[in-house]
Amino acid sequence: MPLLRDFGAAGHLEAFFVSAVFAVLGIRFLLSVGDYFQLSPAGLHIAHVLWGGLLMLAATLGFLLFLPRASKRLFAVIGGVGFGTFIDEVGKFVTRDNDYFFRPAIAVIYVVLVLAVIGARAIRRRDYSREEYLANALAELEGAALDDFDAEEQRRALFYLSRADPSHPLVPQLRAAVLSSMLVPVRRPWFAVRTRERFRAFYRKVAALPWFDDALAAFFVIRIIVALAVVLVTIVLPRIEEIPEFPAVLQPFLGRFASPGPADYAESVSTLMAAALAAAGVARLRRNRLAAFRMFERSILVSIMLTQVFAFYRRELLAMIGLVFHILLLIAVQYMTERERVRVGPKEGFE
Repeated sequence: MPLLRDFGAAGHLEAFFVSAVFAVLGIRFLLSVGDYFQLSPAGLHIAHVLWGGLLMLAATLGFLLFLPRASKRLFAVIGGVGFGTFIDEVGKFVTRDNDYFFRPAIAVIYVVLVLAVIGARAIRRRDYSREEYLANALAELEGAALDDFDAEEQRRALFYLSRADPSHPLVPQLRAAVLSSMLVPVRRPWFAVRTRERFRAFYRKVAALPWFDDALAAFFVIRIIVALAVVLVTIVLPRIEEIPEFPAVLQPFLGRFASPGPADYAESVSTLMAAALAAAGVARLRRNRLAAFRMFERSILVSIMLTQVFAFYRRELLAMIGLVFHILLLIAVQYMTERERVRVGPKEGFE
């Protein structure tokens, strides 16, 4: 039996990974403010990895037992909290002395989550088959069976059926069922959807302004300057004092900078890679906005997948601020890329 993808998976995956991240951060915050307390009834130590396993078991059973698609979001959140609770204790299982405070543990957690997100995106981004369109159209009709079928779900179901194999005997029957189903009033979109629509309208107005390209270029130029400054402080300045001709009066000032280690060099190399991609995007912005957006997106992805890994190793939870910033920036640039692709058409915007 072929594996058919759920078109509604994006929201479920988002709920899963966000819940996992919040579980890791929440646990570490509670343990730090609670002086790393332990649940130890009758002298036992119940590691929270066990609670994570129980939550993942509950989510798995929920997926297996309950049918409606709407329940998936709930079990995605439960599974995400369980996975975050589980992987938070990875330090205990990669060290000989079961060290929860193993310094690279946060980086390991981060890499696992990033690889999981990349894998999920790779699966979702493949072209959908006619069978998948038909199966998802059928899934949309779950609402009709529960007297919870609105005009938006009807529109999606009809679109999916238009992409399915027209010779399949189920297609005309499902189309007739969709058109004859009783509709309920469309529910008010939840906050995230309303925010996205407002941002879309705002972006359309701003992107048409004559200074938009200059402002975007200035933003990424500032990112490039900051990246070069970080490399200067991390790698270059600590090494200058080793030059024999360097003025001795400045050596006490430079002595404040710690000597760089392997993680510093790796983070600096990835920072320069991201800066080079951003510079290529700035150079292309006037000639080809879509190509420039792609370069900006690649620059941010290098920052997320490489630079932030080493930042987590060196600064642990403080690097979370940088991660959140880069994720929000990536979402914004990906959105701008998609809007620009729609504007120029499928055959334009490439060099």
